[in-house]
Amino acid sequence: MMKRLMKLMVGFSLFFFISMGEVGHAQSLERQREEVIESFMMGITQDFSYEEVDAYLSEEEARILETGETRSLSSYGIDGNHSTGQSLELVEYLTNYLNSQTDESDEADLYPYAVDFSELPEEMRFYHEGKEKFIVKKNGGQPTIYENEYNAYATHVKSIREFNGRLEDNATQTFAVYPSDEIARDINVNTAVVVQELSAHRTDYVFYFFYNKYGTLSMIKWDLEKPVGEYAEYTTRETYEELTGNTESSASSDWSLAHDWRMLSPRRKDVPPVAWVLTSVGDGETIAIEPVFHGEGIISGYINPDYSVEVTTKNVFTDEMSEVFAATPDSSGYFTLDAKAAIGTPPTIKVLNENGQNVYEMELGIYQYRPTALEHESGYLTLERYFVDQGYVEGYTYPNAEVKVTHLNGYATTMENAVADSNGYFHVEGFRHQNNLTTTVITVTHPETGEEILVAPYPWTEWELENAEW
Repeated sequence: MMKRLMKLMVGFSLFFFISMGEVGHAQSLERQREEVIESFMMGITQDFSYEEVDAYLSEEEARILETGETRSLSSYGIDGNHSTGQSLELVEYLTNYLNSQTDESDEADLYPYAVDFSELPEEMRFYHEGKEKFIVKKNGGQPTIYENEYNAYATHVKSIREFNGRLEDNATQTFAVYPSDEIARDINVNTAVVVQELSAHRTDYVFYFFYNKYGTLSMIKWDLEKPVGEYAEYTTRETYEELTGNTESSASSDWSLAHDWRMLSPRRKDVPPVAWVLTSVGDGETIAIEPVFHGEGIISGYINPDYSVEVTTKNVFTDEMSEVFAATPDSSGYFTLDAKAAIGTPPTIKVLNENGQNVYEMELGIYQYRPTALEHESGYLTLERYFVDQGYVEGYTYPNAEVKVTHLNGYATTMENAVADSNGYFHVEGFRHQNNLTTTVITVTHPETGEEILVAPYPWTEWELENAEW
């Protein structure tokens, strides 16, 4: 029973409603139960009787008491006749119901926080808000910790910081930590890696490790030059039993992206494979969320076939949130949904594992264009490499051709004309794009057919050019 409960994995939505429990408990648990029943009596395509919903709810109450686990939101509801919003109501109630049956002493027994490093694997990865933030290598009793520092858009790792320290067991201390949903809670810790950087007499950082109540391993980073405060929490994706080897990892944890995933997408069409990868986001191992283009509004990508996604959009002018769009992938891990995402209503995606735990979350940028190759297939238009913050565009076309330049910049576009020289070379000074969401489109008239042909280059960063997989 204890091992089963040690694997308690609660998703972002569940944890959010745990925090709301303090407010929710202002009404009785019995009243909350009645409200759930009233809500579930009205299905999407049919209605249910009080007795039917009461029996269904009793089954879910018994299940959560037996297992200590909630399920993914898509798993709740009667015969597929209830919405994600109704599932959230149910999860909130079940969370409060479970908490009403468990006191602090029970939690201390079920979820011991002390960490024995000798039983952990040689390398562990810790995540925050869906991104890999730290890699910890044990190296005996002298651990090395690598911290990934991301770029301003949180899409790529721009540098890696290394910490070398020593392992210590300390007296129990209590810290306030913030998981990815920014709801603070107090945790106990007593196992730490102490890092001394500046001198032998000064300790600069302490990394504390503890097992959390969701069954995974957590870590916080304490900068001793700053006052004691509230800390971000970084967690493994593996459970206690998977980390310590007391159980075999589930088949789903072994799933990874297909090596040629960039070539398989039905949405890629003529976008170059390298540009497709650079405009996609994810961890590069188990998650690939494909680019969102203005005018399409489609959210798609590859995730574990046992996982699911939830997408919301937010109106940047009114701060109003959309309904929740949900999807599950096919057997290959590919999913697609129409969230009607557009400029002004950026989407936020959450990837939920089979237990409903949030393993990845990001607000997605909206690309105003579909990137093309730097050379038109006709051979009549070729550009030199084009970079973010580069204030000019140069390339080759046929001699004396008129070149039209369109800058994609937010809601407005500006246009410039240039004429290629007798060798077909042209050079245009223009707008500096500050990110990869917009570009400059170059258009000429095909000398034989008279149709307009264009190149919409992907604006590269130097880091991307150096690290692109060709």
